[in-house]
Amino acid sequence: MEGIISCIKHSGMNPVYYVASASASGATLEEAKGIEMLSLGEAVNTENGIAYPAPKEQGLFNGGISSAISEEAARLPIMEPYLTGSQEIDRTTRAMWDSLIASSSMLVKKLLYGAPVLVRFHNDADGSSGAYCLYLALSELMGTGKLAVKKSNTVWLMHKGVTYSEYDAASDILISNNYESLEKPLLVLIDFGTAPESEAGIHAAEKRFDILWLDHHPVPEGFFGSRMAHYSNPWLFEGDSNYTAGFLASAFSKTLCRSDTIMIENASLIGDYSSYRVGDGNDNGISLLLDLLTSDTKLASSAPGNLTPMDIAAVLENKTRREELISYARVRLGELLGEAVKSVKEYRYADTCVYLLDFSKMRDDGVKYPLPGRFSSKLLGKLSELRGSPCVLVLHFDSYLSIRVDKQLASRVMLLEVIREMRERHPSDIISGGGHQSAASIKLSGESEKKRMLSELVQLIKARLSYGTA
Repeated sequence: MEGIISCIKHSGMNPVYYVASASASGATLEEAKGIEMLSLGEAVNTENGIAYPAPKEQGLFNGGISSAISEEAARLPIMEPYLTGSQEIDRTTRAMWDSLIASSSMLVKKLLYGAPVLVRFHNDADGSSGAYCLYLALSELMGTGKLAVKKSNTVWLMHKGVTYSEYDAASDILISNNYESLEKPLLVLIDFGTAPESEAGIHAAEKRFDILWLDHHPVPEGFFGSRMAHYSNPWLFEGDSNYTAGFLASAFSKTLCRSDTIMIENASLIGDYSSYRVGDGNDNGISLLLDLLTSDTKLASSAPGNLTPMDIAAVLENKTRREELISYARVRLGELLGEAVKSVKEYRYADTCVYLLDFSKMRDDGVKYPLPGRFSSKLLGKLSELRGSPCVLVLHFDSYLSIRVDKQLASRVMLLEVIREMRERHPSDIISGGGHQSAASIKLSGESEKKRMLSELVQLIKARLSYGTA
């Protein structure tokens, strides 16, 4: 088959070549070895997985390959929006669909050229469910031959935190430098990064990558990301955070193929406490499972600190292992909730309560599940249930503060505004902060000022409970 070297993966002394070709049936990509050193863009012939330099008279079809790939990228996405029957969800999906189609075409083009694709997803049930849905779509797309790419250069990276830093950009650039490709590498971000602190990291990454960004966090005024061509967020389409990033990534995956992801979608909605979630049966178990696996990666992954969609798939497909881990997560969570309810400090104020918990006194160093942020959401629900009315929780662990506000109080507290005010007052003491109006976090530069920060934070929350957003 005639083609061109569209990507080279450098692996020791034996580089792997990716050969893009065009035929009457469309564009294709195949992986090959070389009998001699080949160059990016070089015309080659392939036979039995070996690439040979093509005679000079054959090296005239590069433009045809480029056209075939562009046509395939425009033809393959499914133009009909993915609808669930939920009026609220479907309205947002319809509004976003053209944007998702454009991003889908870009992704297909990258895949057909064999360009490296780095997918970073937030380490919680929402982010991991989104990555898993995208993984299923790509697997089906290539497995069925709908996209003539047998193997993609896709790297899956679980991301801790809510910002994308210059350090993250440097790390991603190092990974991408293992490749040469005719197409610019692609960076996919799922469920994080919508914060001013991400600007320097994103600008650094843009020098090397095209960026496809799927998020659902509130968009700050003047946020740079909203001006990017492939930044999709329901807040920009009259939606809100109830349309979770996991569901958004699932909707995006439906531009490629219609895999059955209903269970994972609902696990995403449950995991992020979306008002769109339905039921609490098996999907709640899957949500707990995703929280467990992303909290303690050693339960499913051989790579320290990282969890891939392939790891998640291996657990989901093993019914015995899956149910064992869900049972463990339920028992562990129940025990900690019972202990936490007895340990919280309660501050009654106005018509509600503000609770404070030192999570470090409960944390077993040998057990990572549950992580503080996920636990604080569960604990808030338990406290509201026991109290019979909405409340607020501030949980602290080392230099990390996790704040949860019952959604009925969110419009009074305006948590992101509280965090913004804290950051303006203490720019040197707060490294980062953000999230949602009802669930957010602050990372301090150290623990020396934590007691003072906690006191000030509680006072700001109390003031807003009394006076609304004034």
